[in-house]
Amino acid sequence: MTKLIIVIRRSFGNKMSTMKSGLKYMIGQNRMLMTRGYELYDTVSSLTINEPNLAAKITQYLG
Repeated sequence: MTKLIIVIRRSFGNKMSTMKSGLKYMIGQNRMLMTRGYELYDTVSSLTINEPNLAAKITQYLG
């Protein structure tokens, strides 16, 4: 199965921060996405971001 990796780029002044290591989601539990061959990783690790609810919002968007 293909692993879906989401990369979020946030602007902090003139610097861009790319955070991808912690944004691997387990999509296998979503039937629609399963048919597309995506695999879900439900843990979010190594993620440093100012909005604690961002991961939940992304999960809702994907699901």
